[in-house]
Amino acid sequence: MIGGGPAPRSGMEAMGDAKKREKDLLGELLGQEHDGDVPGMDELDRLIHRWSKPPPGRDAKRSEAGAKATRSRSVKRKRPKKKKSTHYLATETFNELDQAKKAIRSLAPSKIRAGISKSLIVDSALKLLLEDFEDKGEDSILLQKILKEKQQRKKS
Repeated sequence: MIGGGPAPRSGMEAMGDAKKREKDLLGELLGQEHDGDVPGMDELDRLIHRWSKPPPGRDAKRSEAGAKATRSRSVKRKRPKKKKSTHYLATETFNELDQAKKAIRSLAPSKIRAGISKSLIVDSALKLLLEDFEDKGEDSILLQKILKEKQQRKKS
């Protein structure tokens, strides 16, 4: 050993000593109460409290606007409940549904194109047919179509 000083230490030993000397600032800031022992903490607290309050006279407007925004966000996120249902379609109907989806997407505004699905088309079409059936009964498009198809199958 030259110079008579302490023997050189490995890198791992030096890192362990350095960690022991480091202060856990995050732990001190978040986990413990401080009494001004962290430099700048009192000023930071003042700034946070100062800027977290709305300007005088705007409290009611902001809280009302915030409530409206919260209500509109919650309304937008609510979706109707759905149930999974599996039905068999004629090959021709299946292909026509695919073509209808493409056509409807091309006609729809760009903002809603991605939301147009086969399920949406089928759901909308069924609602229309069922409303027509409820209103017109025997004269409904749905019943007329079913009776026509059944008669054609009997002849075949």
